Amino acid sequence: NNNNNNNKPSVIPASWTANNGGLIDMPPYNLYWSQDRQVVWCRFRIPPDVPSKDLTVEWSGHIYRYADRFTAVGTSSLSSSSNNTNNNTASFRISHGQQLLLQGDLPHPIHYTEDDDDDDEHDSEQQQELDWEIDRDGNDQRYILLTLPKATPMYGMSIQWKRPLQQVPLPSADDDNTNKSSQFQQAWDEAHIMFREKMAKGEIPKRPDGLP
Repeated sequence: NNNNNNNKPSVIPASWTANNGGLIDMPPYNLYWSQDRQVVWCRFRIPPDVPSKDLTVEWSGHIYRYADRFTAVGTSSLSSSSNNTNNNTASFRISHGQQLLLQGDLPHPIHYTEDDDDDDEHDSEQQQELDWEIDRDGNDQRYILLTLPKATPMYGMSIQWKRPLQQVPLPSADDDNTNKSSQFQQAWDEAHIMFREKMAKGEIPKRPDGLP
């Protein structure tokens, strides 16, 4: 039955590609991604010959603490470079045992969830973890689901991701406009300056959710 399912075309829910997401052809993985104002979801198809047991997701780079989720500074280059040179973003490796299946660099900062950020282990950035799970489409084909909470420079701001990974080329509409990258960076930097000014004036609490 499993072999039959693997030969069927995927039955993909509309939510898997919502809000300017879509399908990225990364054989044999097929990445489906979607987003809302706070979160990006990435689903990588697991090759049929790879069992779910012993799958791991390892993180490196920088992941903002939950308490600092509205203080992210800067963003990585919007070019198609595969090198993650921004120390404010994170990278991941998906492996099965000792076999590396996929690695990727995120284009924008992310943060831990409140549940993930309940200890001091993240200070060293040596043992970083984010929740992930095995998801399935309408034909029971398996996907690794990564849930990526967006970090932003100020409370109330939302960043619309244009791609889920730095390795993925930008949409052609953006390639035709050479000012897109500088405009995005300028808007990000201006928002962070506004945030700092409001913090200095006491207009925004250090914990925007009002918690101590």
